[in-house]
Amino acid sequence: MIDVARPPPTKRVGVVIVNYNSAGELSRCLGSLAEEPDLVTVVVDNSPSPFEAKEVVEQYRGVTLLDAGGNVGFGKGCNCGLEWLLLNTGVDYFFLLNPDTVLGPGSIEVMLSEMESDSSIGMVVPLITFLDSPDVIWYAGGDVSWLRASARVPLYGRSSSLPEACAARDVTFASGCAMFMRRNVYQTIGGFDRRYFMYEEDVEYSLRIVEAGFRIRYCPDARVLHRTQGTQRAEGMAVIDMYDIRNPRLPFYMYHVTRGRLLTVGRHGTSLQHMPAVAVFLAWWLMRCLKYLIRGRADAFRAAVSGALSVWRAGRQTVS
Repeated sequence: MIDVARPPPTKRVGVVIVNYNSAGELSRCLGSLAEEPDLVTVVVDNSPSPFEAKEVVEQYRGVTLLDAGGNVGFGKGCNCGLEWLLLNTGVDYFFLLNPDTVLGPGSIEVMLSEMESDSSIGMVVPLITFLDSPDVIWYAGGDVSWLRASARVPLYGRSSSLPEACAARDVTFASGCAMFMRRNVYQTIGGFDRRYFMYEEDVEYSLRIVEAGFRIRYCPDARVLHRTQGTQRAEGMAVIDMYDIRNPRLPFYMYHVTRGRLLTVGRHGTSLQHMPAVAVFLAWWLMRCLKYLIRGRADAFRAAVSGALSVWRAGRQTVS
């Protein structure tokens, strides 16, 4: 743990950023937060060495750097920062933010106002657009879909000026890229499920929020710019779809998506929801696996199978 200075009690919002080898992205993100007066910011560093992040954090006053001691994953990293805020501050709101983002001016105040308009709102999510194409939607509200055993974001890739994108509404899926929530939500349901290393943990967390009786509110007047795959690609490199046959990280993605979706189905939903979810997911999964085998990506096939087996083994251990 580095630079653990207890912040003033007057701060209202605690920001948690999980960093992994993304010093350049982190600097840009912290720069967008620098003018916000009501923030306590915690950077949880999952990088092999904390020195690069330390150099960035030292440029900004009042930012605390926590060394996770290695790459513990997104969810556990968030939990580390949230727990530190809970124990060391009196902030009323927690804001989880990816390092490859830029916060739009005034967005904190907008989300605070939306949150304080109704005590039943447990989480507020902003409009998220592409950093390289600020008028194109990355997230404009979404919902959990049992047929996908995941979430759907219907306006992805479309114009942010669409009437649907500009309308505030309740949703059932909040992207982990930017989650603004009440302190008592974390106190009520806890942090992210520790079984998820990366991917799909925000779907499971959204389900728990709604099941606990809290509302998730999409607020388009709050804006975040997101450099997709910002921690995984160099400047100027094109974005490659995570499922693309050319993606060098495809095995990592298939393992964790397979595992995450099966874990979510196993923990949530009724038996009537489980049946179509498992059937549709298996159809999708088998088609992907077959494609990867045919196209010479046996490594992705093996990773997908390994992800499924890891859930099955864990289930057998629980039963025994």
